[in-house]
Amino acid sequence: MQMTGMRRLRGFGWAGMLVWGMALAGCPGGDSGAADVDSGGAVELPDDPAPDLSGDPGTDAGADEAADPAVDWGTELAADSAGDPGTQPDADPCLPRCEGRACGPDGCGGDCGACEGPASCDVVRGECAAACDPATGNPAVWGPAGAVDASKCLSDAAQIAATCFDYDGDGKGDSGLGKMCNQITNPDPGPASDGSMPLVLELGGVVTLPADGPFPLNVLPAVSAQEPAATSGPFQVRETAYQPGNCRPRIAFPGTTIVAGHLSAGPADSVVIDFPLAPGLSQDLRLIDARVTGDVTAGGGPAGITVTNGVFTAILTKRELTTAIDRAQATCDAVPAGGTKPDWCAYLSVLRSSMAPMMNLHRTADGTYVAKSPATPANAAAICYTFTLAPAQITGYVPAP
Repeated sequence: MQMTGMRRLRGFGWAGMLVWGMALAGCPGGDSGAADVDSGGAVELPDDPAPDLSGDPGTDAGADEAADPAVDWGTELAADSAGDPGTQPDADPCLPRCEGRACGPDGCGGDCGACEGPASCDVVRGECAAACDPATGNPAVWGPAGAVDASKCLSDAAQIAATCFDYDGDGKGDSGLGKMCNQITNPDPGPASDGSMPLVLELGGVVTLPADGPFPLNVLPAVSAQEPAATSGPFQVRETAYQPGNCRPRIAFPGTTIVAGHLSAGPADSVVIDFPLAPGLSQDLRLIDARVTGDVTAGGGPAGITVTNGVFTAILTKRELTTAIDRAQATCDAVPAGGTKPDWCAYLSVLRSSMAPMMNLHRTADGTYVAKSPATPANAAAICYTFTLAPAQITGYVPAP
């Protein structure tokens, strides 16, 4: 399988695959047949089939790409960062984040502890939870919900500054995707009228708005229950949305509030997702300091909610991304001489070289962020997407095949 630059990676490029972009474009669902490289016990969410990158290089290409089919965005992006001293040193201080957490990832590649007996770790809250049989313990009722019907990777610097979360405290929002939104993914996919954004956000435990106190915002992969599929109305949740050992949501934002119609969730220290690094390869990644905001403009009961001005932001550390690629590389290196390596092995060097342009912040040992510079080299990427929600009703689970 031959690859002509990063433009051939548009289906799973960094901007399109990272967290919200990945989830909004088709969150986990079903067995993709992808190889899930051992991730040290991180939560696994099966992904949708990886896109076919073997087609005509001109297919779905922008006008600039059609005019210059030889452009190699992986090389170009790496060259863009070559002169930036803030991207060169590889120092990556990491202080485990285990305060208030008894188990689960510590943010530095380790764990905060293990659970004893039948209890299992709720990786969202970092606590040991009672064992639960999904067949009888998974939720049977749900709170008000909204389905993602549009999303956008922000590429305009002014819009990023005004919209995204300010991680480094300079008064402007941060996003490391920026330029890459335009180069390797569609920055404004618009509404998914065919129901291809199967992601539902549920106000956990809420009966109707206004809610009495904080609640968890649960992020649930789902499927439209209508024919043809739609981005609003009834949805069926995938059972993979819940942790198998304790029946709790795999992705959730505890302590969410809605004040004067404004929804605010996070920061969440552990948002673990599974997504395709390359065709046939899936990996778990842990995002930290994740936040969701938006304006609830209608609904709040069983009929669902409408949300406008939605924003998802999170941090992906260089250490986390490098470790994921290293795990995949180890699998390739373990293939005996004369053996056949997976096709995705050929993509890893390009993926590795494309990391530098997206790393826009320096995460200090105490977990705070500053702008990258020669003294504070980039080791973290801020990710920012906008979205809207249409009213949704969760009616049950996706039937077993």
